[in-house]
Amino acid sequence: MATLPGHLQALLPEPSELRLQRVERTSNLILIVVKAARQSAACPNCRVLSHRIHSRYERTLRDLPWHGATVRLRLVARRFYCRSPDCGRKIFAERLAGVVRRHGRSTERFRQTLAMIGYALGGEAGARLSERGRPKRKPGQVEDFRGYLEQRWKQGCHNATQLWREIRDRGYTGGRGMVARMVSGFRAPGTKYFRAAAAQPPSRRAASSPRQIASLLVRRPERVSLPEQEFLSALKQNYPVIDVLHGIVQDFSTMMRERHLDQLRDWMHRVTATGIPALKSFVAGLRRDQSAVNAAFSSQWSSGPVEGQIHRLKLIKRQMYGRAGFALLRRRVLPLQRDHEQRAP
Repeated sequence: MATLPGHLQALLPEPSELRLQRVERTSNLILIVVKAARQSAACPNCRVLSHRIHSRYERTLRDLPWHGATVRLRLVARRFYCRSPDCGRKIFAERLAGVVRRHGRSTERFRQTLAMIGYALGGEAGARLSERGRPKRKPGQVEDFRGYLEQRWKQGCHNATQLWREIRDRGYTGGRGMVARMVSGFRAPGTKYFRAAAAQPPSRRAASSPRQIASLLVRRPERVSLPEQEFLSALKQNYPVIDVLHGIVQDFSTMMRERHLDQLRDWMHRVTATGIPALKSFVAGLRRDQSAVNAAFSSQWSSGPVEGQIHRLKLIKRQMYGRAGFALLRRRVLPLQRDHEQRAP
């Protein structure tokens, strides 16, 4: 048999423990045939080395994918005779601790990667992602028909629905929206098919929803873009209460950042005088918990890390809701403990 390239040997789970025999490739599977590199093996009971081979057998193991292709490792394993007359085990199978666990069906590196992904994403989602390796672009997606769409566009067909029907007959399995999104990029400025609103980058559009406006009011002035400044100015002209609210919010943010506790009382009096119900309720809450508010201004400690851990715990719990119990939740919340040791026989 011809010598296989050395770089393929380096891709094995444990290059020092295995010897590469051959690699077989099909359309969606890579099969790697390997055998143990050592000439002897130690009995798991008495630890005495043995060179006498009893028989051979094959194990098929799942391994990490290569560029999206599924990989299977076919391990040609051996059984040995135990040389110790006092040992209760006469025949034993060789064990490759760094490659696969006893009775395992996947390589150790595959198992560890799957465990880390599982802790991060949740059991089932992690298993699917690890098995797949990386997302593959399925046949029949809109990108496969870009050439045809560009050709039809140049021929004068600018109707996204019609183009969608045509490529659907050619094997496209997606919806009309993806086709409309692609052909929108074909609309050249200066033609009747150009749409200024569609061409405007989303990040340049001014805030419009209540949440976006609230974010704009609390943001530092130097972090507000020019279109957002123009939008905010127009908003203040149409709604004078926004002008008052913006000043109060900015004063409170500056007061908190620079820790001016001496200005808090005057600020609360000024807010109460505005008569805005939501702000009056906010000030009432500050007064009910005045000691904690004062500590927030004067202390260097923050409850942010605690709130962050609570948020993380809730996020992990909701990701795996209905799919696992408290044991997995606990293991995902606590630091991942890697077990590199072989399980006991």
